[in-house]
Amino acid sequence: MIYKNFFLQNKEVLHVFNQNALVKFNLTVDSRSIPADAAYVGIPGKRYDPLDHLDELLQKGISLYVFQNEAKVLEKIKQAIKEYPEKLFLIVEDCVSYLQELASKHVRDWQKRCDGKLLAITGSNGKTTTKEMTFHLLNSFYPNQVIATEKNYNNHLGVPLTILRISDETKFALVEFGSNHPGEMEVLCQIANPNLGITTNIGATHLEFFDGLFGVFKEEAFIYQFLQDNQREAFFLNKDDEYLKKLSSTNNVITYGTEENCDFQLKFEASDFILKTKDQRYLIENGTITGIHNFTNLGIACVMTHYLSKNDWKEILSKAKTFKPTKNRSQWLSVGSTKVFLDAYNANPTSMRVAIDGFLHYLEQNQVEKDKTLIILGEMMELGDDSKKYHLEISKYLSDFPEVNKIFIGKNEEVFKQCNPGIITLEEVTGFTPKEWEAILQRHSHVMLKGSRSLQLESIIDIT
Repeated sequence: MIYKNFFLQNKEVLHVFNQNALVKFNLTVDSRSIPADAAYVGIPGKRYDPLDHLDELLQKGISLYVFQNEAKVLEKIKQAIKEYPEKLFLIVEDCVSYLQELASKHVRDWQKRCDGKLLAITGSNGKTTTKEMTFHLLNSFYPNQVIATEKNYNNHLGVPLTILRISDETKFALVEFGSNHPGEMEVLCQIANPNLGITTNIGATHLEFFDGLFGVFKEEAFIYQFLQDNQREAFFLNKDDEYLKKLSSTNNVITYGTEENCDFQLKFEASDFILKTKDQRYLIENGTITGIHNFTNLGIACVMTHYLSKNDWKEILSKAKTFKPTKNRSQWLSVGSTKVFLDAYNANPTSMRVAIDGFLHYLEQNQVEKDKTLIILGEMMELGDDSKKYHLEISKYLSDFPEVNKIFIGKNEEVFKQCNPGIITLEEVTGFTPKEWEAILQRHSHVMLKGSRSLQLESIIDIT
């Protein structure tokens, strides 16, 4: 990838050593993962000093090194260039700021020269799934011309790194925005300069840092305000969300939801999931996803793909049939003769409830006997002072389905026992033994696993 703006014309670049360097770089901040033609940005951490790895990195195929301005850095680099005169070293005031400004200039240059479109995807739940679905669809029509956020690189470092993967061949960039503190969404918008955006929904996430759900709404919906203020192309508005539906439907807002007055109506009719436009009705089919929420995600991914690509609806819906969930996200697995629904990437009150609904909806559609099924729920993290309250709400909700067997893993076991007296509770995943897991598989035809990422519920499946 060509980064023409590596040398920023401002105070960020304080010193440049050896200006005979290449202009082709694959940027990394991970000293453990070095791509070909690499440029390494050494970002210091609380327990990490990138200078400690310089001797090792100099042995690898790295062409350019970016470090922060410190006396020990300057001294180390002056020694290094004697032995490695072909290397290029940049010294900047702050590596994070440098990375962000580099990305900001790069994306604006790409948008201007190549008419590139950046779609920002945020929300409390479903943003990663929506991003993956949209990438699957767009990449089907424009192979190797679409980039998307990898893994969970959606913060003040991840967004710049994603943007710096954009090349002149890139037509669309699907960039996931994540925030767990007020003000972070504004920073990401300023860096990425999105052309379009979507906030999937508002839910109880990272509540220890926000003033309730309204605080989450103000943060997650900032992208709407950014697009409005800068007169950008489109914001896709979920009219089913009780907070988002309060936003004004102006000219550059495209609405979707279950109501008929939406630009795109998305809803189940009997067992079929339907997408309705102003004058057409389409069937959305996919045999690997579960739950209304996931079909809604796939529906809006089709809408955004149609907007960006202008491809025929039938072609888009044909590609939608082939989407498969990524690892640990609403993923169906076969473990022996038991079907396991694994959704263990994250958990909050909203995502927990819709996952339960999705699992139960699947059981009903497939006429599965509920007394032969099991729901294993894990602790929901980062809920602040209201943690017990939200766990109690989920516990009460579970009690509405007494015929389904249940296990809870975490420190709120007493809360779950209040509403579900017969529930089995464990403090940690390690409470399972191979013998117990084997017995579970023999007794149950369908098992659901849902909990916060830190619990690593997926490890239960690998117990032998």
